[in-house]
Amino acid sequence: MSVVDPFGSMHKKTIELLITKVADYGLPSSANSADLQSGEELGDFEKVLDSNLNADLLYSYLSDLYIAEKENISSGIIEENAEIGLLHICKKSINLVKERYDKCIELVNELRSNYEIVTERTSSLHNACDRMMAHQTQIAAGAEQIRANLYYYTQYESIMKKLSTGKFSITGQVFTQILSTIDECLRFLNNHIHYKDSRIYITKYEQCLSKAMTVIRMGVMADLEASHNAVKDRYMKLDVESRQSDYSDDDTFALLYGVFAARANSIRSALNVAEQHFRDITEFQLMTADCQQAYFKIRYQMLEPVIKNTIEELRRTHESSSCALTRNGCAFLLRLCDDEFRLYKQFFTVGDDDDSGSRSTTVPIPSNLHASISAPFNLGTTSFDDFIESLCRVLYDILRPIVIHNPHLETLTELCTILK
Repeated sequence: MSVVDPFGSMHKKTIELLITKVADYGLPSSANSADLQSGEELGDFEKVLDSNLNADLLYSYLSDLYIAEKENISSGIIEENAEIGLLHICKKSINLVKERYDKCIELVNELRSNYEIVTERTSSLHNACDRMMAHQTQIAAGAEQIRANLYYYTQYESIMKKLSTGKFSITGQVFTQILSTIDECLRFLNNHIHYKDSRIYITKYEQCLSKAMTVIRMGVMADLEASHNAVKDRYMKLDVESRQSDYSDDDTFALLYGVFAARANSIRSALNVAEQHFRDITEFQLMTADCQQAYFKIRYQMLEPVIKNTIEELRRTHESSSCALTRNGCAFLLRLCDDEFRLYKQFFTVGDDDDSGSRSTTVPIPSNLHASISAPFNLGTTSFDDFIESLCRVLYDILRPIVIHNPHLETLTELCTILK
């Protein structure tokens, strides 16, 4: 056993050193060196202590020690210590725990990798869904825009069908909506001339517009003719004296302006509705001109016999005084023009609609009467001027030969003053 004594002593010293170092948390201490025995067998341990217990070196040394011990045990030189056996068991358990730990780490790393892959794919799917939702919203908005734009292409058939039936009032809501739709469609198509078939549908809606203007023209002329017939029917009920009375007669005035103006609001409303949408359109301007010409023609037919009868009555009354004839004839025509312009404004829109609506009854001519009456005439149309001129020509035809054949200079001067 003398051979093993150095190894046993070395084994005990090793355990003591380990206990001491564990108690001091593995830090080297100079005080512990005094407790160590000097000897050649402890030289290697002192080198280990001086190197601050390098873990790798200590593990290598312990491994060599363990191998040497295993050889001694297997050769029967020494017996295995119980603590060593327990240490072996603990080592196996630790190795098993380490293997399981490594396996867990591997599984955790695999889970982390799979999680990152799933997260990336989920994020990609979410982004793709967002793009698809945005695309869907864009497509829905485009479809809605197309549906809204198609509205201006699909109204033609409905409008033309309604205009062809003609079973509506030109002042009613249905016809007003038709005019508004035509205007809206034409404005849209003209503003988007680059759209497909826009020019074709502009032509179609212009046909609808022409049809609508024709309907208004026919309606206005029918109302004017109905007003004319109403006046003629009332004339039939009057006796001969009443029909041949002066212009100032109340019955004649009521017939010419009261009965005839019964449909004025209907005609003006229809024209105003069309004017709101198509003021600058050629079709509207032509239609308005036709309606005005029909109006002037009817009014002239009604007024011409009254004017002639009145002028002839004035001529018989003032046969000896051309100045009195001229003065009263001009006063009569000025009142007539005033009343006609008021009536005209009840049917049609002019630049100045500020009127009292009352009839002028004063026979003498005020100094400013001519200016006050002729001023609004300048705001009317050329057709109205021509109409008034045709009414005044009756007096002109009577006064012209009187003035030409009058030899008295004073009378001619007074006539010129009156006419001015």
